[in-house]
Amino acid sequence: MIKIIFASAALSLSLLSGCAKMPPPVVLAPPPPPGEIDTETLQRAEKILDTVKNRAKLVSLEMLGSSTMNETVQLMDIGDGAVPILIRDLKTSNNYKYRYWLVDLLGYMNTPRSIIPLVEIIEDEGEKEKVRIRACESIKELRYPKAVDYLLISRDLVRNDRVRENIEKVIYYLR
Repeated sequence: MIKIIFASAALSLSLLSGCAKMPPPVVLAPPPPPGEIDTETLQRAEKILDTVKNRAKLVSLEMLGSSTMNETVQLMDIGDGAVPILIRDLKTSNNYKYRYWLVDLLGYMNTPRSIIPLVEIIEDEGEKEKVRIRACESIKELRYPKAVDYLLISRDLVRNDRVRENIEKVIYYLR
């Protein structure tokens, strides 16, 4: 019985395939891997970041954000491809104002790939408190409820009361 059903299905398909010409399937190129960035865009992003790095050496933390709005917009226009470069600089820069600016920007990039680097900043007892608190706020801005799992662990690891308090606020907000 089963053989008859398969045979009749195969016959039907062969008859139908001769009746109507089907267009060839459209083959789409796979999207580039997340974070992959072409050389030209990479150079553009690094030039923008060099401008911010230099400015961070010259102005106060309060002035850095307003004086780099143009650069912030340019990097946001690059989008997700810029995130690995921002994370790289976050991990390698010695300038806390620049790191603060990077942490702030990662909160606006709207990608969950920012969560782990931001959590690492939160947990870093050697990092300035302002930068750690800004990392909490950036995770809040990302609005990814899955970040709560990481923040629960961070809350237990962090010894700084103000940072822990901010972690609690973000956990409450994201739940």
